Amino acid sequence: MENLNIPSKTINILLFGETGNGKSALGNYLLGNDAFKGYNDYKGGTKVTVGKRGVGDNSNLFVIDTPGLDDRTGEDKKHMIQLVEYIRQHKELNAILVVFNFQQVRFPYNMQTMLKLFCNIFPMKEVGNHFALIFTNTFTKRGEATPEQKSSKANKILPEFKRVIEEASGSPLSNGIPLAFVDMDPDEGLDENGKMDLERIISWASSLDNLNTDKIHILKSDVREETQDFNEIKMDGEYIIKTSIKKVRDVYSQIYSTITYGEWKEKERREEKIINPEIEKNKKLNQIIKEQEKKIKELEEENKKLKDMNNK
Repeated sequence: MENLNIPSKTINILLFGETGNGKSALGNYLLGNDAFKGYNDYKGGTKVTVGKRGVGDNSNLFVIDTPGLDDRTGEDKKHMIQLVEYIRQHKELNAILVVFNFQQVRFPYNMQTMLKLFCNIFPMKEVGNHFALIFTNTFTKRGEATPEQKSSKANKILPEFKRVIEEASGSPLSNGIPLAFVDMDPDEGLDENGKMDLERIISWASSLDNLNTDKIHILKSDVREETQDFNEIKMDGEYIIKTSIKKVRDVYSQIYSTITYGEWKEKERREEKIINPEIEKNKKLNQIIKEQEKKIKELEEENKKLKDMNNK
């Protein structure tokens, strides 16, 4: 892995973002080794908040890797509680790097929600000035993204990113949000432009004071169960099957009225099988047609008999 120029000052960095955006890989590049190898499950994705210190020239850098946001699993609340507890124990934190996939077209809603929660965890208004945005997978079909493409992506994402942080922290950002664009390839390593961007981010982080982790809010698990009925209709030959499904999910109430939801799980199911009205209607219509055809045939036979009698 490439050696990054690390300032002599101790720097504490936290990585934050959605599952699959490359937080652990970024942490490994920052530290110069596979520090976070072994903290992912077989499906991919860090499952616990864990911090690692670099070695050798990188020993002044301490990186905290966090579980990726994924609202489909309903685990975000639990992960945030563990993250907060870890930060409180560690005591020191300079910068928060939000890792975002360059290939995404918009700022995800669940990342907005968790960013607001993260800002609310830290009661100090200056917390917004400790955020940086790191774009990973900065490539296109033709290779590395051009400066114009990077600028275009930043112009789409930054306004929303800035708005969320300012609203959550209750204070306008006094400085611009530092950006980095990196393309991390396991075989080819880190692209040169990405290396320079990361060195600039590390230099920026070294200029920041530690956030006061003694003042952060402790998240408490407040979970309630929500029930909802779902209806499904499907065809099965001549029948319509109406299914009523009762599902439940966990609702996680967080500080400042922020709420996240677990995955819907089936609790009860009822099925009703009825004949398709259209098919029943067609059957009756066909029966009427057959009866009419029978009457017509009877009339035709009666007319034939009358004709035969007249001819005689």
